[in-house]
Amino acid sequence: RKVSRTEGGCVLEVNTRMGNPPEGEQPLSPMPPGETENVMASLRRHKYHLFASFYQGNMICEKENQVEFEVSIGDYGNKFSPHASPAPSTTQPCNAVYDGSEHHFMPWGRTKPTVILHSQWEDVQFRVESLNTLLWMKDFMEMKMEQYEVLVRAFAHEYELDVKFENNLQELLNALKTLPLDAPDEDNCTALDKHLYKIRMFSINNLIDEVSG
Repeated sequence: RKVSRTEGGCVLEVNTRMGNPPEGEQPLSPMPPGETENVMASLRRHKYHLFASFYQGNMICEKENQVEFEVSIGDYGNKFSPHASPAPSTTQPCNAVYDGSEHHFMPWGRTKPTVILHSQWEDVQFRVESLNTLLWMKDFMEMKMEQYEVLVRAFAHEYELDVKFENNLQELLNALKTLPLDAPDEDNCTALDKHLYKIRMFSINNLIDEVSG
């Protein structure tokens, strides 16, 4: 038996309008619960495991009820979220002990509670790395501009301003040419990721040409 699989993508434009829908359009309705699970199952996700160990719990004001500590990442581990899968993410509930002064503490002693949280997240590392690189470049350019403006406010000699300006341009040019903006992985990107990469490289190359000229 041969099974074939076809993948595709599309770019969508989302418009938000207030009030009733226009005539001829169907009213919006909530997405069925089963559709969300089907879409999430198709995402490329990585598994992450968080191990948390509690050393001590002091200065607790709760006196009447039992106390427990929860570990969560987003909806994972949040037992009050309707979208969270059932999983142990809290310490064993127990009553705090009065410390003889004003507060209470957790009577854990030598037995420290631990929590292991399992979660799955879409792999967006290449997007975050690109964003961090562009933000670093923005901060670098602003720093160089500030250095030049400091000399201007200090009434530096025209020769010093020219030298600083040329040095800043050369450092900017070197930074632009060595930006670590790699092409997105073919197995883990969308058509929109590829389009954004082309736009970024086009803008950077144009900036390099302007600085070089």
